[in-house]
Amino acid sequence: MAVPNRPDVYVGVAFNADPFDTGATPTWVDLTSRVYRISSAKRGRQYELDRNQAGSLSIDWHNADEAINPVNTGSPYYPNVLPYRQVLVRAMWPNGGTGNLLNALYSGTDGSFESYTNGAAAPSWLTAVGGVVPTVTTSTPQQGTKCVTYTVTNSATAQGTSWVVPCIPGRQYTVSGYVRQTGTSTQRISVTGIGVGSSTATSGAYVRLTMTFTATQPTHTVSLLTTSVAPSAGTVFIDALQHEPGGSASTFTTTGPMIRNVWTRGYIERWPLGWVDGGFRGISVTPAVGPLAILANAALHTEVRNSIMAKGPALYWPLSESQGATVYAETSGNNGPSLVTWVSPSGATTLPAPGTDNNITGDPSGTGVLFTQGSIIPTSASDMGAVLGSGPAFRTPAVAFPVGATGSSWESTAVAWAQPTFPFVASAAAGEIVRVTTFLPTQGAGQLQTANIRVLSDGSVSTAIVVGTTVTVAQSATNLVNDGKFHLFVATVSQVSGGNTTLTLYVDGASVATTTVSTATAGLITAPAKNVMVSGRNDGTATSTMLGGIINHVALYGRALTAGEIADLWTAGKGYAGELESARIGRYLSYGGYTGPTNIGTGASIMGAGTVQEGDALLDSCQRASDSAFGNFFEDANGLAYASRNARYLQTTASYTFGERVDLGEYPYEDDVTFDFDPTLVLNVADITRTGGIKAHAEDTTGVSQKRYGRQNFTRTIDIASDNETVDAGTWVVANRKDPHLRVAAVTFAGGRVGGLTAADGTLWPMLLNLEIGTRVTLKRRPKAANLGAGITMSSDYFVESIDHHDIDFKTGEWKTTLLLSPITVAQPWILENATYGVLDSTTVLGF
Repeated sequence: MAVPNRPDVYVGVAFNADPFDTGATPTWVDLTSRVYRISSAKRGRQYELDRNQAGSLSIDWHNADEAINPVNTGSPYYPNVLPYRQVLVRAMWPNGGTGNLLNALYSGTDGSFESYTNGAAAPSWLTAVGGVVPTVTTSTPQQGTKCVTYTVTNSATAQGTSWVVPCIPGRQYTVSGYVRQTGTSTQRISVTGIGVGSSTATSGAYVRLTMTFTATQPTHTVSLLTTSVAPSAGTVFIDALQHEPGGSASTFTTTGPMIRNVWTRGYIERWPLGWVDGGFRGISVTPAVGPLAILANAALHTEVRNSIMAKGPALYWPLSESQGATVYAETSGNNGPSLVTWVSPSGATTLPAPGTDNNITGDPSGTGVLFTQGSIIPTSASDMGAVLGSGPAFRTPAVAFPVGATGSSWESTAVAWAQPTFPFVASAAAGEIVRVTTFLPTQGAGQLQTANIRVLSDGSVSTAIVVGTTVTVAQSATNLVNDGKFHLFVATVSQVSGGNTTLTLYVDGASVATTTVSTATAGLITAPAKNVMVSGRNDGTATSTMLGGIINHVALYGRALTAGEIADLWTAGKGYAGELESARIGRYLSYGGYTGPTNIGTGASIMGAGTVQEGDALLDSCQRASDSAFGNFFEDANGLAYASRNARYLQTTASYTFGERVDLGEYPYEDDVTFDFDPTLVLNVADITRTGGIKAHAEDTTGVSQKRYGRQNFTRTIDIASDNETVDAGTWVVANRKDPHLRVAAVTFAGGRVGGLTAADGTLWPMLLNLEIGTRVTLKRRPKAANLGAGITMSSDYFVESIDHHDIDFKTGEWKTTLLLSPITVAQPWILENATYGVLDSTTVLGF
């Protein structure tokens, strides 16, 4: 018998988007009609201290025409039937539902604003645009007693609010909202990437703005803004926001359906080349994997290199080659020239020594090139290409940088890490780190581009441009870098034709010198650079030599990096010590090119320096950050997510109760519950090692646990900043794991049917589609009739650890969901001076 009450399910595939193509926008193709069955849509982990495994999805397709056969050239999707195409399984409940998708019951959003506090900031799902400050007010609402208000100014910037709405790609929706203003600006509703809807310039009365559109993505951003064309200052009120299925706006309501993903945003792993039942039914099976599997295919650089690459260098030479190298690769991805060792014709040389340890915290095991200064041997001005002194340097073949520097306005930046050696050789006034010129070594005098960074013998640093005989310099104070340490050197130049030329020099992320002159005075660079040198000078003058010391991570940018970007380069050199684990995970996902949705919550631990090595797997690096803080890096319904340990142990009440008593608001499960009481998960000894810090040891001081279960040890290396927190982590593990706990190995629900009660009323769907990993639930098991009513009522709280929607039959509507639940920790945390968690005798363990 078919199940009458089931969600409206959509299955779509983006055949156009590669998983690491940050420029690709998925184009979703509706394949729902081809789906015969979803055998399993699973994500999560088995135990709470495990790492999450990649989710799995298995779809049985109607594929008699072989349209999803990757070698079928006649397929409408050929040649894009490829592995790792995004797949989306999305559902709406109620099936065919009407009303406002912005509703408090399912979406936690109240488009009427009645549930929000008067005078408070507007709810977080409303985003301010253009600097306005939206607040809830009781002044002149369109309906009810409350609305939202903000003030707009006479600005060329669009001002107002935006909000995100859930959709099913390919379906039609209408968004609407009422707006009232005291000015006469044009107010307009729009959907980002789709178009604009109706507008109004009416003052003193509410006007309903609407827009009907066909969704192309699972979510869209709706905006209600003043246009950027001569807006007038005034107060704006908005109310009764609605997002509904269909082609027109209906009467405003606060109720409506819900749209949720059935699985995470994953990827087809293999398209079918085999058929069920020998092909008689035309059914074939496709496995898909969650985004964690995609992360396993990506690798990271070190923190220093990641930071440089994230800012899009035009040219980048890490100089990390091993001993004996004479050619040094350009690694920006722009196919620039390599640097090559160049021996000066000025005298005897000491060859540079690649493979020298650099000892930069954010570049673990990194190396650079050691240059050794020799005595200065002046050369004639006609000896272009000579390094002044006995030491060699690097140079490139002809290279155009920046391309646009041909007499117009332009910007550029030079970056290098270096550890200068002091004192300089006798008579040496300065040592070059990076030098870029507009002439080839065989040509006469030319112009000096930016990227001239040199260290002077008094410990100061300078940068300059030279046009003809005009020299423009920015120079730091003395005794800045003569401390024997590695330093980050950055020079930027901005030259505006007909305006000013500005040179700014940064050392260790901070500005140390800046010079601004008119471009007419400085002289305009009229040709792109043709030659780059590292640790050397090739213009034939006898005032400087190569730099003695170690140099690496030389990068050139065709724009002026911002002060914030330069500060980030320095922070990278320190390994981003001091950031939260959530920020670290977010950075790694960005560096690794992950393009799917993320939900990264606020972290709980301050991290020490990052330990990522060159080539480390993106997945392992994110998981290590999560493990360090004892958080949870997992796949939620929309993509990748991170929840700190706080997200769990600060939950004090259950969101749902599972049990037979529907009359008491419990959600009934199928059959019986499979419990587990596993002594192999007991941990009565913990050894937590902090990178660069202590090794904390904790064990059950009573000795009872070890007598009963033997010595069962937990070990973990973490990258947090605090020794005290390391000790707390060990204590917390033992306090909560020294005894076995009751677990739920399986509890199953039949979404369309309420077992043993009134059939198929659909009351389970709001709970099943809203369930998320980490949700706290109560499960009750009462004595069964087979025991003649004997036994005990078992009731306890658990966290959802794994979710598997399975046996989803698209013909009959059958649908089952099985959960794995982990126990709540024995002790709630005791947090001093906290009204909820700091009550004496209510909680017992200091919070970790």
